Amino acid sequence: MNILGRNFNLPSSHWVKDNFLLFFMLFCLLGAMMVSYNNGYYQKEITLHIEGEEEINLTTWKSTVGGVLEEAEISLSPRDKIYPSPGESLREDMMIYLRRAFPVYVQVGDEQEVAWTTGGTVQEILEGLRIEDIDYDEAEPPLFSTVENKMEIVVPNLERKYITQRQEIPYSTIQKRNEALDKGFYQVLQEGKPGIQEDHIEITKMKGEEAERRVVSTSIIEDKQDRVEEVGANTSISRGSYTLRFREALNVSATAYCSCAQCTGTHERGITATGKAAIPGEGT
Repeated sequence: MNILGRNFNLPSSHWVKDNFLLFFMLFCLLGAMMVSYNNGYYQKEITLHIEGEEEINLTTWKSTVGGVLEEAEISLSPRDKIYPSPGESLREDMMIYLRRAFPVYVQVGDEQEVAWTTGGTVQEILEGLRIEDIDYDEAEPPLFSTVENKMEIVVPNLERKYITQRQEIPYSTIQKRNEALDKGFYQVLQEGKPGIQEDHIEITKMKGEEAERRVVSTSIIEDKQDRVEEVGANTSISRGSYTLRFREALNVSATAYCSCAQCTGTHERGITATGKAAIPGEGT
C-alpha cells in the first residue's frame, strides 16, 4: 500500500486471526485498569489524624474512608466525629480527622448522669441532657467553661412546692357628673365592694433556702363591685331675676351661746368656749 510515496505492509488476515485473542485480552485489561482507577482502586498515601494521638501514615488500596479505618482496625463509637465521612471516596494524600467522644459526669443532687461528647461548653452539655429542676447559673464550673475528658460538673438541684393565697381585689370609685347637683355635694349610687383573688404560687428552694417565689396562675373567686358616685357640677343659683354664681357649695354647722349661766357658766358676764365675753343680742 502506497501512502504519500511510502509503502506500508498491512498485517495479513491470517496474522490478525492468530493474535485476535491477545488483542482482546489486552483491551479488557486496559479497560479494567481504567475502571479501577476511576473508582479509586489504586494504591494511595493517606494520613490519619486522631485528636490527642500521633498521626498515622497509611498506604492502602481501599477506596473509601470507612475501608481504610477497617484496614487500620480503628472502630468508631456512635458519638465519635470523623471527617470526611466513612462513605467518602479516598484520594491521594487525603487527611482524615477523627475526634473521639469522651465522658463528662454531671452531678445533680444525689444523682449522677454521664454525657458523651467530643467537646463544647458546660452549658451545651446541660442543655443536651435536658435535666429539669436545676439552676444553670449555679453550675460549677461556670456555663462558659470548655469541657474536658472525665470532667465533673456539679449543679444544685431545685426543690419546688406550690401554695395558694387569697387576697382582696380593691374596688375603684367611678364618678359621674350631675348638673342638677350643686358642686361640692355628691351622692352614692352604688357602694363599692372588694373582690377576692386566689393566687397559685410556685416556691423554689435551692440548698434548703427560698430562691424564688412566683405566681403561676390566678383565679377570681369573687368579682369586685366598683363604687359609683354622682358628683355635683352646678355652680349657680337663681333668685328671681338674679343669678348668683359660686365656686363650691358647703354644708356648715354653727354653735350659738346666750349669756346665761346655764350656757356660759356662773360668771358675771358669760364667757363663750372661745374665751370671749358673750354679749346679749350679738353673735359671738
